[in-house]
Formats: sequence, structure tokens, C-alpha cells
Amino acid sequence: MPREFVAVAWKSPVAGDVRVAVRVTHAHPACGNGVAWRLEQRRAGLASVLGAGTVDLGKEAKPPVKVVKVEKGDVLVLAVDARDGNHVCDPDRDRLHPHGDHATRPRLGPGGGRGRQCPRRQHRTPDRHGNEGTWSFVRGASKVEVPPR
Repeated sequence: MPREFVAVAWKSPVAGDVRVAVRVTHAHPACGNGVAWRLEQRRAGLASVLGAGTVDLGKEAKPPVKVVKVEKGDVLVLAVDARDGNHVCDPDRDRLHPHGDHATRPRLGPGGGRGRQCPRRQHRTPDRHGNEGTWSFVRGASKVEVPPR
């Protein structure tokens, strides 16, 4: 029974408006039941859900680009969780791309060609402007409700 989600997180180095593009792909069309995903904005210990959904077996979710007002230190989190409490055979590919004057892609890691790093520890990566700790991989308590058997 899965108890944790995995996520890619972007910590804003500045305040301003950013365009946020998300893509979640169920990467193994031969098995599994898909995944659940959500995009959150976290500020001062509070989380707001900006989008959420499920991805069917072998399919992709690519919601419309959102413009999000961020403050320095806000964190955008793209979390992928077990769908219906079942994580068997559900590899996925996830991309979180904030775009704006100060929102940059990482040098390595999320969407940068290396895929997901070890979710058992926080993995921090600077952006291409050298802002330390901008990108990270995180995990947390699963928020998926498991259906009764």
C-alpha cells in the first residue's frame, strides 16, 4: 500500500508572475492503472491546489498553462501519487516548467534529461542562473484515498 507521493518542486527566487506548464505522462502503457497528480503553490506553510487530475494507462495530462503570482520563496510542487491507492507498474514522466523573467529550467533534473532522481532524499538543483535550491525532488504523505475492498 503506497503511503507517499513523489514530486518535483520549484522554489521561486523572486516575486512576480510566472506562466506554469505541466505535463504528466504514464510511461508504461502495458500495465498499471495510471497515476494521480496535483499542482500546488506553497507559501508560509499553506498549500493551494492549482490543478489536479488523473492520467490513464499510457496517457498524458497536459493542462492549460496557468499564470501564477509568486512571492520570493513560494514553492510550486508537481506531485504524482498512486491512483486509487495502487502504485503497481506505474512509472511516470513529469515536467514542471515555470516561465517568466526569473523562472528558469534547471541545469539537471526535472525535465532536464535525467528523469527523477532518488525520491528517498531531497535532491536540490540550482537553475541555470545559479540560484541555489531552486529545484528539488521531494516526497510526502499520500493524499490518495484508497477504495474499500
